[in-house]
Amino acid sequence: MPSVRYIEKAAFTWEREGIFTLEKAEEYLKALEIRKSARGQIKKVMQIWNREFSPTEKECVDNWIKMGFEPAAVAIAYDRTVVKTGGYSIGYMDGILKNWHNKELHTAAHIIEKESGQKKNTADKYKKQDTGKHGEPNSEDIKRMQELLKKIKDE
Repeated sequence: MPSVRYIEKAAFTWEREGIFTLEKAEEYLKALEIRKSARGQIKKVMQIWNREFSPTEKECVDNWIKMGFEPAAVAIAYDRTVVKTGGYSIGYMDGILKNWHNKELHTAAHIIEKESGQKKNTADKYKKQDTGKHGEPNSEDIKRMQELLKKIKDE
């Protein structure tokens, strides 16, 4: 049974949130449950086991949820943070996720698709660059080298 103090706090919160009808209360409780579930999933992704989120972490995680990030997208950001910084950094992760939010990338599938497309475009750019510029051999240079190697081998 909730205490009187808890009920008072809840009433003040609901008033601040503009919740004055049963429908609004149901919406609020549903959103609260979704946020709580998402927090739990993100906590696992961030490998936080034996503690609660710090106030800063909680604020960041809630912002990511509001932005529409799924836990799998946060997992990619966490992995990149650890690889790039050598450890966990909430600020670095937040920067990655804000960058993706600005690009409207909120799911792991969209992030991977966008990045694989960028890698493909980069690879295509290098494939087309068969001109021999910047000290890179072109196809004619490669043929000459193969012929030279064949001659040396035959001798």
